[in-house]
Amino acid sequence: MTRISRAEQREQTRAALLATAREQFLTSGYAATSLDAIAEGAGFSKGAVYSNFKDKPTLCMAVLEDIHREKLGEIRSIVERGDDLAAMLDAFADWVRATIGDVDWTMLELEFVALSRRSPDQLAMIVALREGARDSLAELLASVLGDAVELLDRAAEETPGLPDRREVADLLLSTGIGLGIQRALDPAVSVEPAIAVINAAFAAFTETATEAMTVIESE
Repeated sequence: MTRISRAEQREQTRAALLATAREQFLTSGYAATSLDAIAEGAGFSKGAVYSNFKDKPTLCMAVLEDIHREKLGEIRSIVERGDDLAAMLDAFADWVRATIGDVDWTMLELEFVALSRRSPDQLAMIVALREGARDSLAELLASVLGDAVELLDRAAEETPGLPDRREVADLLLSTGIGLGIQRALDPAVSVEPAIAVINAAFAAFTETATEAMTVIESE
């Protein structure tokens, strides 16, 4: 039987702790989950937790990063299917209906944010998490819009008040966060108006970008 290296063993330990922490944080919440419980659930000592994660906020941040990677990966898979824009937006709408307002995820993130009020380090983690999500969304926008995203950025430079790709990503992210909190509190809150606005915005931008590209190519 092949023996695993120390680095591989450490990676396996970290992955097991992260998976257990994710399950317990999502089920019980941040404050109610102890590092002792996470260590016991993963089958390790508390020392193993501290050898892989600086402290409880750092571990929770790793869990939230893991969730964000998963959710952004789901969106990326929709974009990379190669569907036309209409089919892509339909698939994204289904993702929004199934994901925005996930109670366990939304409440964990909201609790972590609330507790950052008196912790500058924790607040910095949250800001970094949000900026990472925004930048990933901006990259996905570029994948969806192709050359048209350059027109968006150029128009933003030349026209005060028009958003560039990062600002559009910020708007989408902020809408998703706000709607997610509302739906986590009250599942009766509908995502359909937001989906309709997104569809209309993409349709309008695509039409405008196509017209602009035609003008540029004819010059």
